[in-house]
Amino acid sequence: MTGIYLGNIDPFKAMYATVTRQSDMGIFEPQEAITVRDALRMWTIWPAKAVGEDKIKSSIEVGKFTDMTVLSDNIFQITKDSLKDVKASMTVVGGRVVYQK
Repeated sequence: MTGIYLGNIDPFKAMYATVTRQSDMGIFEPQEAITVRDALRMWTIWPAKAVGEDKIKSSIEVGKFTDMTVLSDNIFQITKDSLKDVKASMTVVGGRVVYQK
């Protein structure tokens, strides 16, 4: 399955779905739309917080373990409809570049 839906493994398509409430089947539960900032938190800080690891990872801060992805676009400046087209340009894990476009 590669379409637009909440459980999509592509984080940018999933973020698009949570922000716009659009899916392959049309609009769903529009009253549950969230901000781009909260959609980003769903993929970063909130999972770490859910398992009690937010004090040691999940955000870029001195003293924390943080993996990082550089995006093709600034998700706070593009249109909501463009979120589904964002790509990873580079990924850093454990201080090493593990992916670079």
